[in-house]
Amino acid sequence: MALIELYLKERGVPYQPSVLLIETEPSLRHTLAMILRQSGYAVTTAGHTRDALRYAGAQAYDLIFLDIDRVEPRSTDLLQTICRLGPDIPMLILAASSVAGMVNAASPNERRAYLVKPVDPAKLLACIRDLLGQSVPPAR
Repeated sequence: MALIELYLKERGVPYQPSVLLIETEPSLRHTLAMILRQSGYAVTTAGHTRDALRYAGAQAYDLIFLDIDRVEPRSTDLLQTICRLGPDIPMLILAASSVAGMVNAASPNERRAYLVKPVDPAKLLACIRDLLGQSVPPAR
């Protein structure tokens, strides 16, 4: 458990893990953000590379959730840049099956998880809890 979690727990304040959600498609970004927020996560969303880099450089996140788009070659560049900014930050990467191998080559790390689209929300949340070392969902 992180120091901030212990500090807040001692004071009776629920801790909401922070997630940077990077998704270019607006309706999917909205849906994923809603699922995460309803599950107790504090979510910052980015729809463009420049926003993602600005947010990733300005604040520490507990998890980065990145959708690698097979038609957007810059998404793997973004992945590599974010990995350099925070190499120890857990990352969940959502990808089409056709790019999963490319993504793994771009970012080999045990603190990374890969899900192939489409993804079941329960599986998504379980994967996030695993990456964050949570046995139960965060308090809402």
